[in-house]
Amino acid sequence: MERSKKIIKLGILFLIQEGWKLLCNIYGLLYNPFLVLRVTKKEKDWIQMTLVGMVVLLPFLVFSVGLPAFVVGQKVLGMNFPRLNKLALLGGGGVILLEGVLIMYLLYWTWKVIKKNHFSGFLIK
Repeated sequence: MERSKKIIKLGILFLIQEGWKLLCNIYGLLYNPFLVLRVTKKEKDWIQMTLVGMVVLLPFLVFSVGLPAFVVGQKVLGMNFPRLNKLALLGGGGVILLEGVLIMYLLYWTWKVIKKNHFSGFLIK
């Protein structure tokens, strides 16, 4: 019992630490993406790279799950909401546009890091 409490306590502290670093990295990507990408890669912090990638792809993942659920609701369950059809199309277009802009933004700054002779930091060893 004592051991499991200690493991849970350490797990919570780890989640708080990684959550804080994630918030700092997302904030940093808005204001100084070059530095954030360079430092994250230099430190080889794969957890933060994965978390930032998941945050960037989250709208697409939500849309990927929401659209099939919407279609199943309409076709299988026979629910028909004409206003929601337009909203779903607008939302889907917005998500695709947002994802495209975010990915192009991150690719641009990744290219800038590589261009400034920091390419060796992006190689997996």
